[in-house]
Amino acid sequence: MHSTSKPIPPVSIGLPVYNGEAFLEEAIRSAMDQTFGDFELILCDNASTDGTREICAEWAARDQRVRWARSEVHTGAAGNFNRAFGLARGQYFRWAAHDDLTEPTYLERCVERLRGDHEIVLAHSEMVEIDEQGRVTRELGWPIQNANCPNLVERFAGAIHLDHGCFDVFGLIRRSALAKTHLIAPYLGSDRVLLAELALQGRLVRVDEVLFQSREHPQRSIRMRSDAARDQWFASGRPAAKFRPAWRRLGAIRDAVKRADLTMVERLQCQAAITKWALRQRGSLYRELVGQGRPGDVDEKIPPEPMGETATPGPELS
Repeated sequence: MHSTSKPIPPVSIGLPVYNGEAFLEEAIRSAMDQTFGDFELILCDNASTDGTREICAEWAARDQRVRWARSEVHTGAAGNFNRAFGLARGQYFRWAAHDDLTEPTYLERCVERLRGDHEIVLAHSEMVEIDEQGRVTRELGWPIQNANCPNLVERFAGAIHLDHGCFDVFGLIRRSALAKTHLIAPYLGSDRVLLAELALQGRLVRVDEVLFQSREHPQRSIRMRSDAARDQWFASGRPAAKFRPAWRRLGAIRDAVKRADLTMVERLQCQAAITKWALRQRGSLYRELVGQGRPGDVDEKIPPEPMGETATPGPELS
């Protein structure tokens, strides 16, 4: 008897969303309109109350590459992002924001880089910022310093410092490398830690073409809530008194170095890079320690979502 199961696509795209109807249709269309067509798109609807559910259902019925999972209760942003990865099957994975866009050759170019060099763990592209109407407003730089450097210590040091915008977290990532990280942890700025974990494993590259569009608009969650509130929503209800993002990042990057497969010299050099980072952050670390923390220093674009219990995939997932 021949198996009727479908072959696993090499690429998985996870699109977590909560109440994203304003831009979701365009984002899905952008994700689907790729010259590299052998992929699956996983829509993770986090109990939306607007028209998100209908948009997801329509696309799942229209294209067999689209899989849809809906939570009936809110799971928080970190949980929804990680759920998307947990449902993915491909060798390569990327998160897609519900309001960003990619050019048709985005996947093709990123796959080429990953397949062409096994020391690369993440491939992204150059970027521009767009407004609500999709008009380009500016170029976006903010790359991770030394991300493509053969020296892992230099990559790690570049990833933990605050002179990049964390946009690379939306790049195409080698699944085997991503599975060794803590993914998106339930605290503000964990995307920066994730990039540092990846940098310890391999190089992070950018295709020298503008293939990614990051949308800026008033409805973005980082424009609507304080960082302390966003941190709580990430963590599904952690009390505001424990809002210490700098300390949490410090502990997480130290743990990343401890878990990584490094030589003694590399480990010591990474610890020195952490010390340098902590000295730069001594003001934030002190204020958080004495309970006078100010808003966090990271502007990652992972949308905080309402708190709630973790849900299992709904019957819509195929």
